[in-house]
Amino acid sequence: TWGYIKMLKLALLVGVCLLFVKIVGKEGKYKLIKTIPHNISDFTQGLFFDSPTTLIESTGMHGSSEIKRVDAGTGNTIKTHKLENKYFGEGCASINGYIYQLTWAERVCFLYDYDLNLIKTKRIPNGIREGWGATADEEVLYFSDGSATIHIVDPISWTIDRQIEVHLEDGRKINNINELEYVNGSIYANVYQTNLILRIAPENGIVERVYNLQELYEINKKGNKGRVVDYGNDVMNGIAYNPSTSTYYLTGK
Repeated sequence: TWGYIKMLKLALLVGVCLLFVKIVGKEGKYKLIKTIPHNISDFTQGLFFDSPTTLIESTGMHGSSEIKRVDAGTGNTIKTHKLENKYFGEGCASINGYIYQLTWAERVCFLYDYDLNLIKTKRIPNGIREGWGATADEEVLYFSDGSATIHIVDPISWTIDRQIEVHLEDGRKINNINELEYVNGSIYANVYQTNLILRIAPENGIVERVYNLQELYEINKKGNKGRVVDYGNDVMNGIAYNPSTSTYYLTGK
């Protein structure tokens, strides 16, 4: 299922989250508002709101990758653009009138217009080993590549402006940074093969909050009885913030 979630600014506790990696940080609180149907065959890699009522979703896997517009109220697909079988879709973001979609090992970035018509194709800038997560603020793009590094890319020059290393206050780096969402001066990130979301300071990469979403994962498993669970890939991935309602839509692979 597709989780519709509002992360509340409640009392913050110091907690320990154990999900394949050990991350000690200030625990962020959230409240589950409702769930919306989501196609369980979609290997979600990127997600963001392009209007108060619609989402752009990028999905992966060779042979089934696509980018599509989804009704945020029902989860129904409105329009889709399928990638060639040789491409593995990854993160997506929007800036300067274009929708950007990364691909994984192919290191290709597709640029679409609002109607999901393919306009341009670019190589991912040198220095970014693979395409993973993507987001944007009003000026730059943020790309992850599965390491602890987030690359800040100028969309005009198509070069890396700077890089930040995601790390805890004690200096330990957090690898496997995946899907990204820029919200009100912070970056929210999924950590691949965990059910954690980190809130990261884009100035220096420090992890400010840790959201443990294992409870939502368990709810999702109960809602998909009879389906074989792939514990390596069936994890949270996909963060979309709706500024009109101050809510977060979360889903997974």
